[in-house]
Amino acid sequence: MKTTSIVLWGLFLVSQLAACQPQKFESFDNWQKAAQNPYRVGTLTLKGDSIKEFPQEIFKMKNLDDLYISYTRLNKFPSRLGELKRLRRLTISDNQLTTLPDEIGELQNLTSLQIWEDELQSLPKTIGQLKNLETLSISKHAINDKDKTALKTLPASIGKLTKLKNLFIVLNKMTHLPHSVGQLQNLEQFFLAERNIQGLPPSFGKLPKLTYLRIQQGQALDFDSTLTIIGRLPALKLLRLDFVPLKRIPAAFGNSKSIKDLGIISDSLKSFPKAICQLSQLEELSIMGKNIRQVPAEVAQLSSLKRLYLRSNGAFPQALCQIPNLEELRIEGKAIDQVPPQISLLLTLRKLEIHTEAKSLKIPWQIRYLKRLKVLTLQDKLFSEKQKKQIKWWLPFATIVYK
Repeated sequence: MKTTSIVLWGLFLVSQLAACQPQKFESFDNWQKAAQNPYRVGTLTLKGDSIKEFPQEIFKMKNLDDLYISYTRLNKFPSRLGELKRLRRLTISDNQLTTLPDEIGELQNLTSLQIWEDELQSLPKTIGQLKNLETLSISKHAINDKDKTALKTLPASIGKLTKLKNLFIVLNKMTHLPHSVGQLQNLEQFFLAERNIQGLPPSFGKLPKLTYLRIQQGQALDFDSTLTIIGRLPALKLLRLDFVPLKRIPAAFGNSKSIKDLGIISDSLKSFPKAICQLSQLEELSIMGKNIRQVPAEVAQLSSLKRLYLRSNGAFPQALCQIPNLEELRIEGKAIDQVPPQISLLLTLRKLEIHTEAKSLKIPWQIRYLKRLKVLTLQDKLFSEKQKKQIKWWLPFATIVYK
């Protein structure tokens, strides 16, 4: 009797230990196969134009964690969507969806919602109920104004997404963002690429945790007000302004005390903006503008700057030689035919790369004073073997790369 009790007790303990072990769920790319054992499904991919309606069998998959829906002929979700209580990631791309049901707000465990290349024109207000959402990405790539299937605005309820960390809005047809965006107290990354967006709401400048901001396109942006608002962001570390019609930067932007990494790509710029010279914490700067011809003497005020990449249309700016703690310099330009002797003042420089469309490039003997220079990169076609030997004699401990 005792032996039987011990055996039964042992079996009970084994069953309890097994129950405590984390269950391993499986990934499926065929919903019919997944439906054969619904409780084993952790990740499901719905793909293919043969799918015209949302399979009801999916609602039996009570452990479904990730759901990917792409390249189907679905044009709507069933109202039962909220039954997928465990769902954490929902990714939708290249379908025919025109709306999302209000019940999406019932997905209380959802942490990531990504919508790419679908036909949505609006989001339901209930999206603000997704209390655990951390990533929201909406991308359409609307080619022109005739595309009537792109998202035009975000619901004001987006401000209730208190855990949202990452927001990506790319090539829809938005003209503005709701003021409630300023309520996203945990937002850390924001990528905005909208041709018709006119500006950022003033509340945007109060986002306390936003550290990464990237703006592309923005043909309709009022950059004076936009950059003034951006300059108020208390935690912003990295800012990218890519392919924007930026002609100037307002002085108020220079008041930012947090930006450490700034990148600008704009052919509308004709001179190096003086406001940038006021960014006391700036460590890395990239400015690419084929029409830039001048760099102001104030650039010497960038005492924290360590890495600089400049593409311009002028000669090698002597003002760059006054930056006190520069470690890496890459410069490109059409008219660079000589390096100024003042290059010797860059005593902390470790890497120097020069690209030019000129037929020759004169390197001054004063470059020999760059004792910390480790790598010098030049264009091979601009130098004879004799010139290469001369440069090596000046810089015996540097690695010289000819491309």
